Amino acid sequence: MYKDIGEWELIENFSGFPVKRSDEAEPSRYRSIRFGQDWGEFIEGEPFVERDHRADSERDRAMLRAFQQMIMNRRR
Repeated sequence: MYKDIGEWELIENFSGFPVKRSDEAEPSRYRSIRFGQDWGEFIEGEPFVERDHRADSERDRAMLRAFQQMIMNRRR
């Protein structure tokens, strides 16, 4: 949280920050939000996007296999 210019910012939350703006019927989730001091007016936010954890795991395994292959190739 930063307070040096009279604005606060929250960043990185695994489930997103729920924010209900005055022009919305339901809250929206944000990955980061910036707002006025003391929980003042909402200034802006980066929308939260749900991650596909299975795809992340598959990508991580592929990267690990590629790294292991690179190490094996260096040993030859």
